[in-house]
Amino acid sequence: MKKYFILSLLLFSMSMYAYVPVYYRTNLGYYPDGVMDIEHDAQHLYVARGNGLFVIDKATGEETVFSKSEGTLAYTPISLAMYGDDLWIGTGEGKVLCYKDGSIQTYDWNVIGNVTNIAFDSKGSMYISSMAGTGYRINIQTKAVEEQIETFSRFSSGVTGHLCVDDNDDLWIGNIGGLAMTRYGLGKYTKGKGTQYMIRENPEWPGYYVASLAVDNDGCIWYVNYGRSEIGYWLTKIEGDEVAESYECPNPGWDMMFDRQQRLWMLGKNGPLVMMKDGVFSSYSCLVETNLWTCIDIDGDDIYIGTDIGVLKFNEENFEMVQTGSSTPSGIASMTAAKATTSPIFGKRIVK
Repeated sequence: MKKYFILSLLLFSMSMYAYVPVYYRTNLGYYPDGVMDIEHDAQHLYVARGNGLFVIDKATGEETVFSKSEGTLAYTPISLAMYGDDLWIGTGEGKVLCYKDGSIQTYDWNVIGNVTNIAFDSKGSMYISSMAGTGYRINIQTKAVEEQIETFSRFSSGVTGHLCVDDNDDLWIGNIGGLAMTRYGLGKYTKGKGTQYMIRENPEWPGYYVASLAVDNDGCIWYVNYGRSEIGYWLTKIEGDEVAESYECPNPGWDMMFDRQQRLWMLGKNGPLVMMKDGVFSSYSCLVETNLWTCIDIDGDDIYIGTDIGVLKFNEENFEMVQTGSSTPSGIASMTAAKATTSPIFGKRIVK
């Protein structure tokens, strides 16, 4: 099964990106330039912002803009995911778009509210979540809705921050915020069983809200809990529906993702960038002034970070601002990160 999972990664990218709308994260109002999500393929970097979709040629820097102001996009892009050569786009208007070779196809599956996340399994199912607490399983070949699924309990409220598919093609759901969310922060959907709430069913697991999820090369799910100060933040690995490892964590993992070296990179709410390898956490501070970090994408040795003002790129301990859109400062402002600080393993728990 492990070999099959790795093969599937070569065919498409499983979305693991948090939906963190900039207007939910600040009391200062909506940031029109805020980055909602980032994706990439071999040639392009794709950036979903409040003011449009930006397609950047990585070799030339040439940028193509799709936006309402340009008259080239009727919707607000929120969530992104690659499937083969196709970029799938969830929108604030409930529509799902497919971008390929410069053209956009629109699909209307009667989704209520924003399309907050998109993920794929290896069998050709697309999963999307909405602000209404309802998810959808869609056949990617026929483009037909096969099932509606629950993403968070009707007894709670909040936002689905992540969808992630494991080695068994089961869908994991991370939920954040909201009244009575507490034990509904981590969901698992399987065909036939529907949605189970794993922290509720396993009260010994570190619990409450789950801001983000990540999947490693073995198909194991990792999550960070937050929401109870007496517990703090814990980064937990789930293997075979059991807690395999758990570490006290320096931040709530606003968004996180493994690189090809199986290092886990995590975002603080407004920095720093944190890397975890074998239970050791290293922190990288950024000198670019921002108010909010929203999402992460890793392309080889380049780490892209969405912020309220645009995209940061981190490489070899340096941060620089990537130009996207006319409202972004012209040129690339190169900023050197503060020296990385490495902490020893602390608060480690291993549960077999």
